[in-house]
Amino acid sequence: MKSFLTCITAALVSAHAAFAQITIADWTFDVSQPTTYGPISPEVGSGAATAFGQTSITATGGNPSSGKSFSGPGWNVGDYWQFQVSTLGFEGISINFDQEGSATGPAQFAVEYSTDGVNFTDIATVNSYGNHDASLNTYFYTDPDVIKDVSYYRIRMTAINNQAAYSRVIQLSPAFKTLSIISAINPFASQLDFYVNAPKPIQVVEADIVDMFGRSVAKMKSTLVAGSNHLVFSNTQPLPAGAYTLRLRANEQVLTKSVIKLKN
Repeated sequence: MKSFLTCITAALVSAHAAFAQITIADWTFDVSQPTTYGPISPEVGSGAATAFGQTSITATGGNPSSGKSFSGPGWNVGDYWQFQVSTLGFEGISINFDQEGSATGPAQFAVEYSTDGVNFTDIATVNSYGNHDASLNTYFYTDPDVIKDVSYYRIRMTAINNQAAYSRVIQLSPAFKTLSIISAINPFASQLDFYVNAPKPIQVVEADIVDMFGRSVAKMKSTLVAGSNHLVFSNTQPLPAGAYTLRLRANEQVLTKSVIKLKN
């Protein structure tokens, strides 16, 4: 599946209990102009945008509402853009994005849902507008169900020739009652972004990255607020590619998560 695909803007919007819409994260790429695969921070909110499988990344001109865009020269099976944010405490999540591409780009987008992260079911299908000469195509879907337990979502993109590619699986959960590593940008390259949920404020937590020999190769300390916390190990580019363990220590608890470092 070969095409030119550009992600111009992406946003996660949540309808709060009081029916007021809140923008959780919004990438316009006007300030965070992409020059690498990412992670790239949003203009509004917190999160990370990363491109996987592309041969190169450029910041091309977008539509009038977005001066720049997150662009890749090819679209092959297994390629995807990942936008990761924490949505803890929200419901009625809406995902909006603007996309432009060639006639061999995605013809249909399917939103898939799972309760175990393995077996997925289609819950919505959005057809491509097919107007590939247009400067902008916008797609969105709102899940009306309230998240009561751990839920998993992914997007299946199908081309005109019926070849399909999948986005990374996104896990959404209600508020946790225990300290937990919610998610991490995985695999990672120049920095490791991860999200930690704390049931209450914690003054000191220690985190480190452990290699396959049990050696701590990066360390950090931080303070956690009640709820979701975004933590970052910066400058991880010197680490050799391979498997690592993200380890978190707080209040005599030790949490771990397996992560993969990409080649530079």
